[in-house]
Amino acid sequence: MSHYYFLSSKQNFHFFDMQISKALNYDIHSLNHLVYGSLNIKKKYIEKDEFDTSERLILNYGHSFGHAIERASNYSIPHGIAVANGMKISNFISYKKKFIHSKEYLKMKKTLNKITHNRDLSKLKAKDIVKGLEKDKKNNKNSIRVILTKGIGKMFIYSINRSKKNVLKNLITTYLKEVS
Repeated sequence: MSHYYFLSSKQNFHFFDMQISKALNYDIHSLNHLVYGSLNIKKKYIEKDEFDTSERLILNYGHSFGHAIERASNYSIPHGIAVANGMKISNFISYKKKFIHSKEYLKMKKTLNKITHNRDLSKLKAKDIVKGLEKDKKNNKNSIRVILTKGIGKMFIYSINRSKKNVLKNLITTYLKEVS
């Protein structure tokens, strides 16, 4: 549900950031508000792009990397934790490619750390994550497509030519070294 708040607006992100710790400690009131809000955000995307052909693809923020993390961990990392880590990788790559500034990157990372609890990814290999990314259904023949960010509410589709997948592998390798 977290990725909906990152996709939405700074106001919604701030609300999420303020509520997530309570929700993770089973505060039903906070959890209900977060679930209801995330469903409303998702509804807006679905209404704009019912058949998942353009704007709705942005909902995959964190998911392409998350699914690849699940595969690379032999599904020992739960889906939600994998997607939250996928969001962190997306943000890291966005930061390294200068799509976001360090202040924005660190703010997003701090919020996601509340969910991932810095889950140890050190046993994963970047080449396995890239292999998983290559199997993603959102790709096309010539490129791997992932969702990157220019800040809260500013996600976009980023295509990486398959012939340049080593650039992606190197960025993920750097990320994995930094989090271990």
